[in-house]
Amino acid sequence: MNHTPAYPPDHAPIILVVDDTFINREFMEAALQTVGYTVLLASNAERAWQLIQQTQPDAVLVDVRMSYETEGYDLCQRIKSTLHTAHIKVAMLTALDTPLDRDYAEQAGADTFISRTLDLRALLAAIAQLLP
Repeated sequence: MNHTPAYPPDHAPIILVVDDTFINREFMEAALQTVGYTVLLASNAERAWQLIQQTQPDAVLVDVRMSYETEGYDLCQRIKSTLHTAHIKVAMLTALDTPLDRDYAEQAGADTFISRTLDLRALLAAIAQLLP
């Protein structure tokens, strides 16, 4: 994998990673920064919503299940149903890649659904497809 940042630092897309598991947040931060993204982290939906209001990130990567089973879907729906945030791209992340999970993500308004079982290259490629 090429570790040269794909974006100049002053034009790097901002990606918010929302996951209640510390190691998952750290992994995603390191992987995304390696290819030049600016990364923000939140451990729950409420903190994520605060950061979204303050920074208007280009994309939000949301763990499907956090402190309660539908927290990720609820955050996605809130982003997509709010006028000034509806344009933000949302990717739902999960290790449980079931048709039901995909249906819930679609109903919540997610732009894409990314399985954590993907290798790093596939994960980064899926994220890159979200952005212009």
